[in-house]
Amino acid sequence: MVSATAPPNYRADADSDVMLQVIDESGNIIAQELLPFEIQELVGATLLPANATANVSVDQLELLPLLVTNIGNSLQQFDVSVEGFSEHIDVNVASSSSITLLPGENRTVEINILANPFARADANHSARVTLSNDGDLVAQTLVHIHVNPFHNITFGYDENVSVVPGQNFSMVFDVTNNGNLVEFIEFDFGIIGGSDEWVYGKLNLRI
Repeated sequence: MVSATAPPNYRADADSDVMLQVIDESGNIIAQELLPFEIQELVGATLLPANATANVSVDQLELLPLLVTNIGNSLQQFDVSVEGFSEHIDVNVASSSSITLLPGENRTVEINILANPFARADANHSARVTLSNDGDLVAQTLVHIHVNPFHNITFGYDENVSVVPGQNFSMVFDVTNNGNLVEFIEFDFGIIGGSDEWVYGKLNLRI
C-alpha cells in the first residue's frame, strides 16, 4: 500500500498527478506510473474583525473597513451583504459586494454607515455584515453602532409681555427637542438691566 499526503495549502485547482516509481537495489527505475490524485476543494474565508464598533455623527458618512481572507484552497467568489441594521441608520457595502480571491489572498471591503437626524444617541444600534459563498454563510462581523449626541433645543414664547408690579405672572414657553436623545434641561431666568429685587423660580424639564 502506498499513501500520499497533500500539503495543507495545496490548491484544489492545481496539477495533482503523482509519479509512482519502482526502484531496484542499484537505484535503477524499473517501472513507473503516473497516478492522478484528486485534491478535495476546501472553501473557507475569514471576515475580520469579528466584532467592530463604529462611532457616527448625524448626517456624516462613516467608513468601516473589514478584511476578507480566502483560507480555502481554490479560487472562490464571496458575496458581502449587510442585514439587521437599525431604523434611521443606513448601512451598505461601499465597494463591490462580490469579490473573487485566490487562496491566501485578502482584500479590504468598506462598509458605509450613515445616521439620519432621527437616529437616537441614547439607544443601542447594530448591524451584521455577512460573507457567503454560493449562498452558504462563511463568516460574519457584528457591528456595534454608537450615534454621537446631537443637541438641538428650541423654544418659543409670546414676546408681548406685560407685568403688574407686586403680582405673580406666569409665562408659557413652547419647548421642542430637535436633537437625538432625551434631554434634562433647566430654565434659569435673569433680569437684564432690572432690579435685583425681582423674584423668579427655576424650572427643570425632561424632554
